[in-house]
Amino acid sequence: MDPETRKQLEEAHRAEQRGDIDAAVRGYLRAQLVDEAVRLLVATQRYAVAGSTLLASLQTPIQKLDGLDAAGRQRARTAAQHLARGGD
Repeated sequence: MDPETRKQLEEAHRAEQRGDIDAAVRGYLRAQLVDEAVRLLVATQRYAVAGSTLLASLQTPIQKLDGLDAAGRQRARTAAQHLARGGD
């Protein structure tokens, strides 16, 4: 892990520890740790945002999701579940 990413990760972790979830989510996303950001969003019941974040991380238009590999399809399924749970 490069020093800048490590710094962002540490800042996100400190924000999470002090309860600043929004700053932690932003930090995890800057460090490209989407799963950590989604974990916090789900823990705070922000399901629609969690689902949207997962979909955005795929960097694939919705019309082309069927062309994803197995890991991508799983991430898309999880995103859909979060979006449904969030009423979106």
